[in-house]
Order: sequence, then C-alpha cells, then structure tokens
Amino acid sequence: MGSVHFYRDEGLPLFEFKRCHSVNELSYKKHIHEEYSLGIIDQGKTLLWVEERTVPVEKNNLVLIPPNVVHACNPESGRPWRYRMLFVQAGWFERNLQDRPVQPLVRVVSEAKSLTRINRLLANFQCPADTLARETSMLSLFAEVLQNSGQERRLLPNEQKKMKVIQAYIQEHFLEKITLAELESVAGLNKFYLLRMFKRQFYIPPHAYQLLLRINYAKQELRKQRAAAAVAYEAGFYDQSHFNKAFKSYTGTTPDKYQQLS
Repeated sequence: MGSVHFYRDEGLPLFEFKRCHSVNELSYKKHIHEEYSLGIIDQGKTLLWVEERTVPVEKNNLVLIPPNVVHACNPESGRPWRYRMLFVQAGWFERNLQDRPVQPLVRVVSEAKSLTRINRLLANFQCPADTLARETSMLSLFAEVLQNSGQERRLLPNEQKKMKVIQAYIQEHFLEKITLAELESVAGLNKFYLLRMFKRQFYIPPHAYQLLLRINYAKQELRKQRAAAAVAYEAGFYDQSHFNKAFKSYTGTTPDKYQQLS
C-alpha cells in the first residue's frame, strides 16, 4: 500500500509540496521536472539515477535536482519508503538564489539542529500560513540546504539603513498582508539577501517580526475588553485557533485568560 499527497497555496502558486509513503509499489521512470525539486528521505533507502550515475540516498539525506535534469528514484525492494518533496518555480529560484550552486546535490544532514530546522520549515507547507511566512520559509529552507560554513560579515551602514526602512514599513503595515515582493521593492534588494540581512540585523525573519507586532496589538486591544474573535480577525489571524496558538506561544497564556487578568 502507498499514498501520495500534494499541497498547494493559491496565494503563492510558485511552489508545490508533495508527501509520499510507499511500500515497494511506487517507482519512477526516468523523468524531468520544470521546477527545482528539493526532497528529503524520511524512511527507507532509494537509488537516485542522475546524469548517468546511481547514488544511494538514505534517511535524512537531502536531494536537490535542478530543472530539466533527467533522473529517477526507486526505493529499495520490499522496504517502506517515505519522503517529502518541494517543487519551486525555476524563475523564482534563479531570481532569489542566483549565486547558489545549481548542480544536482545529495547532502547528508548529520547535525540534529539542522535537521530540526529543515523539518520545521518543510512542515510549514502543510499548515495554514500567510504569503510572507510561506515564501520566507522557502528562502530559509534553501539557505539551510545550500549554506556554507563561512563567517557572516557585519552589515554595511547602507545595508543597516535599508533594514531600518524595511522595519519601518512592517511597523506601518503589520495589520495588512505583506509579501516579500513588497519588501524587495521597498528596499531595492533581492529577496534572498533581504531575508539574510534582516535576520542578521534583527535576529528574526520579517514574517516573525510582523507576528510580534500583531501579538502586541492584540494584547492592547484585549485589554480594552474587546471580543477576542474580533481582535483575531483584525490582527490578521486565520481563525480563533490560529490566534490562540500564536498568542499562547508568545505570552504563555490564551487570549481569554489574558483578558480576564487585564
């Protein structure tokens, strides 16, 4: 038996996420993708055929396949095989990660912290999220996969100034839907570098900074004894459950309990 599930986001159609669980019955002929494909093996082993060579790929191995590269993946006979795959439009990848390597890549994720970050980022594609958070997760994921061990330099004064412009923009528009394309336009920077610089300046990505502002806004409004549902909607949360979970993760209590204490 086996199962294959696909996840898409109408608000961000440049990606598709695939989750597969198979027991021997699923194999693939040699094929190509129009997108960049990034996969991680969760269980079992598979043989990756790419560019006339066969590479064994095991649990916690990452695979990056550029567009139009002929390849095939087939699991070890008779054994369970689980993997997750993210497909990303080539144009988006090349605009935002143009200095990254684009050859087929197999990487063993040996560090527990790195594996945890990668799994958390991949999990974001199966959960409700706004466009800014989703695209930030994609950039962060590829940055994690393609990272080098070089020491990060300090931001230059003009870069720090641009980050303050981005910070001010988020502060002014945090109740609205913000996209990385907007921030890219405001800063005049490539999305990938914008994200890296923002995290180095403020230690969190733009969508997390926006969420902090929304939580602080919600606290102020709850202290006015406004209905929690109305505050959640106004602050940009999908539903009451999403609001409760986010609010508690930052304050240690639920909106209702916080309001009772106010």
